[in-house]
Amino acid sequence: MKETDFDLDVRNLVPYIENIDLDYVFQRCRDINKDQLRLVKNGRILEYKLQDLNLTWITNHKVTIVLDAIDTEDTVLCKLRALLENLLERTVHLNLYFTPPNCQGFSVHSDQHDVLIVQLSGEKYWCIYPKDIESGSFDQSFPFRLKKYEFLRISKSVIHGAFTKAEHSLHLTIGIH
Repeated sequence: MKETDFDLDVRNLVPYIENIDLDYVFQRCRDINKDQLRLVKNGRILEYKLQDLNLTWITNHKVTIVLDAIDTEDTVLCKLRALLENLLERTVHLNLYFTPPNCQGFSVHSDQHDVLIVQLSGEKYWCIYPKDIESGSFDQSFPFRLKKYEFLRISKSVIHGAFTKAEHSLHLTIGIH
């Protein structure tokens, strides 16, 4: 990876992501390959019915929608993936996450690749933990908030978690392999 790999100005990404909103998410839920759609609650993947994929049901059940490899289903995001792969000289995957208010989709975890999170709407609170946590106690981090068009880089193997408060969150995760 280039030394300037994360010297990205998120404003350069806006033309690729500005049309992604809740309507987009729910339309993609209906159109996407079902292997690319996950509903997650407190770290568990849930079974679902297509009629469950509406804002009221998702919000009432506090479920996170994950649209994996969204760039394979959208020509604009495919162009964004190609741009990032050229810039970073790495393989890139794009996943889209919608989390309703007062919810946590995934448990505290780490990823086996670098990730760049771009907040698209709403806000999400993120906690980053020291690498040497072995006790299972994750109270050593203070949450910080990502708002629209802010981004966060999380390096491979860094323990992290995220949750929403009063607002929903819609964010794009760029996995850098």
